[in-house]
Amino acid sequence: MSDNVGDLLAQRGQQWGDAIGTHVRIAKVWDAIANREEITALKVALMMEGLKLIRADINPDDPDSFHDAQGYDRIAELIAGHRTEL
Repeated sequence: MSDNVGDLLAQRGQQWGDAIGTHVRIAKVWDAIANREEITALKVALMMEGLKLIRADINPDDPDSFHDAQGYDRIAELIAGHRTEL
């Protein structure tokens, strides 16, 4: 089983870059959003959007991360009360 995980991580590394470096970047974005406060549903949506924006920066030729970021942004708007439906 660990061979499958290793293969998956190698494949994702080719697509999204170094896993450790990417997680360091994600941690910085999430830390800024959380501001050392309680993690609310809104903050989760914003953090996920941040994750997708980092992925879009790493692999801008793949539109999925841009679309996912827009989806998380829409969810954040719903949670914050700026929208009433998807």
